Amino acid sequence: MSEVVKATGGRLVHGLSDAGISNISIDSRSVSSGECFVAIKGQRHDGHMFIADAVNRGVPGIVAAEEFYSNYSFSAGKTSFVSVRDTQKALGDLGAWRRQRMGIPVVAITGTNGKTTTKEMTAAVLGQSYKVLATAGNFNNLIGVPLTLLRLEDSHAIAVIELGMNVPGEIRELTRITRPDIGVITNIGSGHIEGLRTIDGVMKAKGELFDGMQENGIAVINADDKRVKALGDRFRGRTLRYGIESPDADVAATDVRIQGTGYSFRLTIGQEAAEIRLPLAGRFNIHNALAAATVGYHFNVPVQDIRNSLERMEPVEKRMQLIRLANGVTLINDTYNANPESMSQAIETLCALKKDDRGIAVLGDMLELGDYSFEAHQETGKQVARSSADYLFATGDHAHVLTGSAVDAGMKAEQTMAGAHEEIAGALKEIISPHDWLLVKGSRGMAMEKIVDELVSFYGLKN
Repeated sequence: MSEVVKATGGRLVHGLSDAGISNISIDSRSVSSGECFVAIKGQRHDGHMFIADAVNRGVPGIVAAEEFYSNYSFSAGKTSFVSVRDTQKALGDLGAWRRQRMGIPVVAITGTNGKTTTKEMTAAVLGQSYKVLATAGNFNNLIGVPLTLLRLEDSHAIAVIELGMNVPGEIRELTRITRPDIGVITNIGSGHIEGLRTIDGVMKAKGELFDGMQENGIAVINADDKRVKALGDRFRGRTLRYGIESPDADVAATDVRIQGTGYSFRLTIGQEAAEIRLPLAGRFNIHNALAAATVGYHFNVPVQDIRNSLERMEPVEKRMQLIRLANGVTLINDTYNANPESMSQAIETLCALKKDDRGIAVLGDMLELGDYSFEAHQETGKQVARSSADYLFATGDHAHVLTGSAVDAGMKAEQTMAGAHEEIAGALKEIISPHDWLLVKGSRGMAMEKIVDELVSFYGLKN
């Protein structure tokens, strides 16, 4: 607990400073008798209301906000209590302390799209030569990142940490916590533009990663993204660049071609090369693979090991995940999230995969776009109409914007429908037939997986 006090700048208000702890927890329901409970105030629950539960479980330590001690009565017993001004910041400080104490290289990955897939690819590539700690799922915020760092053990050689954000300053704080040696920005688009106002605001917020890194750090640059390139040009340390057919890339993909539901390409790293068959849908996944290969290249992972790990990749759940239904329909489950760039890429992927078969786009609202929302949905509707997709189903507040703009752009009205999840699922059951390809995508808050789940439940999976 004395180290907790030192890491957080807090004050020991009860108990012994030499009380030993095994780990940090923010969940009173699962906290064990050896862990220190940090009371986080979230959107739904205030951890301070469950301190008594944690004490009853026999925890050796509690970290709570200053006002807790003046506003609440509690029975401390043998538990050591530390008072801090902000428990969420204290959690970050504990993560930063653990990261600094372990002293291993940290790779931090952010970007508008592809963060999680790139993180998984990077961890797989590095895992060929090192024991890697990687962010679990999407624990990429000011709570998830420190909890990830607190999982560091002596056996870990490298940490791969995903950084997410919704508002300016969030990446800056996450960079302070992680102190990355390698920073990766996958791309910069209009996701979360509501809180950042403009695409330049998104660029500035993502650029907080490079701005917060030390001069001896390395920035990994997507040479095909002009905004990421601009951030790389002003980075004061060393840069490594990757791209498709890019002449100034240190790591490049050439001879790109569709192969089955994935892509094949020639990976070139310096004077070495390897033929890669990437078993993931979506051309954009080549960029994610190149980012991972670039990090592997820096850490001296052999090119053949990079190839082997990329060729064994499986899609992250709800991210361009192909699901074969028993009736012969292929679902593209891309329901985790959506923004204008990822929506455009998903529609392009649907049309590339379906070839001469029928393609059906089932789209939900793209959230957090602010004043840009109407225009973004209008453009998406136009793209569907101009593509080779055969039907457009839409749900959400902007459903009629999507379908209306598609009709204005030349799609027949009978090829479109706006409705609730259950209405769309019912209509799909009436029209889909073997060999159809079905894209389901929308922002996280739209819960588009409900439509996927209903179709899977109704038809079953292909053996």
